[in-house]
Amino acid sequence: MLCGHDGGSMVSGQLGVLTVEERVLIHLSDKHLKDGGWEAPPENTQAGISSAVFIQRKHLPRTLKRMIDSEDIEQDNRHVDGAKQRRRVYMLTAKGKERSQEIRSRVLNLEVTTDGEPSPLSQFVDDRDLLTLLSHVDENLNWHPEPLVVPISEAKGSLGMEGKISEALVKAVFERAWRDGSLSEAERGIVEEIVTFIGMSPERVTRIEQDALNSLTESKGPDRENIYRDLLEQALEDGEIIEEEQVMLETLRKTLDISLEVHGRLVGQVIAHAELLDGLEANIHPYVDAVRTALEDGVISLDEDAILSSLRRSLSIPTEIHVAIATSIRDNMK
Repeated sequence: MLCGHDGGSMVSGQLGVLTVEERVLIHLSDKHLKDGGWEAPPENTQAGISSAVFIQRKHLPRTLKRMIDSEDIEQDNRHVDGAKQRRRVYMLTAKGKERSQEIRSRVLNLEVTTDGEPSPLSQFVDDRDLLTLLSHVDENLNWHPEPLVVPISEAKGSLGMEGKISEALVKAVFERAWRDGSLSEAERGIVEEIVTFIGMSPERVTRIEQDALNSLTESKGPDRENIYRDLLEQALEDGEIIEEEQVMLETLRKTLDISLEVHGRLVGQVIAHAELLDGLEANIHPYVDAVRTALEDGVISLDEDAILSSLRRSLSIPTEIHVAIATSIRDNMK
């Protein structure tokens, strides 16, 4: 089933006015790394960046590759706290720093209204990151005491559409693991690896597990192939699966009782899906995921069609592009 979304963007408020690249530039400008360093914070990994800029991790590598090609950012391998081996991290180049300063200046000069009085956003600057600050501003430039949306790394607060999709994935894993009435040490370990992989707050994970337990009696449980395929997509998206990801996927495959034959079929589906995305603009990628979610039961319901129609209007997606996407996904599911 699909969930509704807020407004005309995949991210609420003024955050949605910025492109993903602009949000990445702002985020990395707040997370400066020293040249030649050995360590880096989790916020500079793909999981940390995707959470901070409000997109699913599987949609981030294409953006990062474009930014590396345009010499706005560069990558390095460094030790990250909690990781068993060095992780790929990202930082701004001199060109990227210049671009980020231009964007920051533009954002900080926005006239924001609070209590009926306009003032530049710069007046609200404190110890919070700029993206966090901007999450308090709606599409009409009104300031809100509480953020309109928070990243999945935050324990509390409302998530955007991308964050809700990640929550649904983790809930599905919990539901599948708890179907026999208990959660083994191995199953607990695989859940922990998944939430670390996508950068989710431990407190949020605890609430999701409780929700999964509460809903187990109300459903037949999630489809194990969809769970496995989703994690395959996220691991394969950057074209490289590191050792920790290989271990995570193999453990998940055995936990979900996915045969090697099914694994091979799902890998083929993931590759075909990636080829479909490669032929489309990056802003359409979340819509492709929404169509695939709607088609999981083979039929797009009236409610799902209404949500997809709203998304098409907000993203200016022509009907013929939707038809091509839906046809490709149906063919890939056979």
